[in-house]
Amino acid sequence: MLRIIFVIIPICILLVGSLAALNKAHASEITFILPDHKEHQFWYWVTDAIQSAASEQQLNINIIHIDNNRFTLDKKINEIVNQKTPPDYLVFRAFPALGQQIFDVIEAKKINFITLEQVFTAKEKSIMGEPGDKYKYWINEINYDQKQAGYALAEELHRQFNQDNSPLKQVQITGLSGTFDAVTDKREAGLLAYDKQYENLLMNQIFRMNFSQTMVNERFLRVINRYPDTQIFWCASAQMALEVNEQKQNLKQYQNQEWYIGGFDWLPEALLKVQQEKIKALVGGHFMMGVIALLEIAEHKQGIKAQRINHFELLTKKNIAPYINFINHKKWRNIKYKKYIATQAQPTPPTLNIKNLISDLSEQPKLN
Repeated sequence: MLRIIFVIIPICILLVGSLAALNKAHASEITFILPDHKEHQFWYWVTDAIQSAASEQQLNINIIHIDNNRFTLDKKINEIVNQKTPPDYLVFRAFPALGQQIFDVIEAKKINFITLEQVFTAKEKSIMGEPGDKYKYWINEINYDQKQAGYALAEELHRQFNQDNSPLKQVQITGLSGTFDAVTDKREAGLLAYDKQYENLLMNQIFRMNFSQTMVNERFLRVINRYPDTQIFWCASAQMALEVNEQKQNLKQYQNQEWYIGGFDWLPEALLKVQQEKIKALVGGHFMMGVIALLEIAEHKQGIKAQRINHFELLTKKNIAPYINFINHKKWRNIKYKKYIATQAQPTPPTLNIKNLISDLSEQPKLN
């Protein structure tokens, strides 16, 4: 009997060791293709959050940054899918007028893929269909409600204006917007939907500025000369909002005027300006979109598809304190993401947003 026991134990140990080695050998390889963050700082935060979640979940990832245009993306995806050993999962931000071409290439290679943000126009979207329909390897599209966020930003800026002035006073809004894709269209749609509700709101014009701080710097003087009585500047990115504030400081005739500036993204320098009330509001939290893609890959490997609705979060001076602490100290690096992954026992996981992540950290036991 003893001889049998001593024979079985080594076999079990070898079997466990073999399974561990097998699992390691077959760990999924995940490649992210993201816009370069030298000019668009938002993608730096997306990258950092992805790296943190992947490390915590012990996932094999590769992040490639490319010039933010469809030609570079097309070339890079063709290189990746034609590698001797392509990745198991591919995550990227698509471009309008290129989706079908790229999707066909990936689908032919039978590589699972997730796209970040809904960038396709209505016509193109009707051709592409929804994830998993025409393209079986298209797992999902990580999308935030852009229209809701554009509306909420306009509403908050107008609210603060009315708080400081008579609600009957006419207010002029000038928009500084993004590129020619569905993300920009939907953000603007939210702004325009809010504008239509109030007769005392005058929409001057929405300028497409490619989410670029440099472009705002170069063109702002023409904008303000055309609409010198603008009180609200609705910006599609925090970098553009920062540049509007900088322009205000440089233009002597406007330095003593109150401008209600707001934007998208939570860059640290923009959060500081919200604390100082130089920028009145920021919507954001969507830098976690890459982390959500990782959660959905984990679910896909289990054969589970969770239904998620992702909303932007609105920050003003009143509620910014815990958020600025979270962002400045990159506290997403301390999160245990397992609870946000759907399982058979938990088909509807908690919403992954910054408010919930801050709450998670406050509930963690403090070390003595």
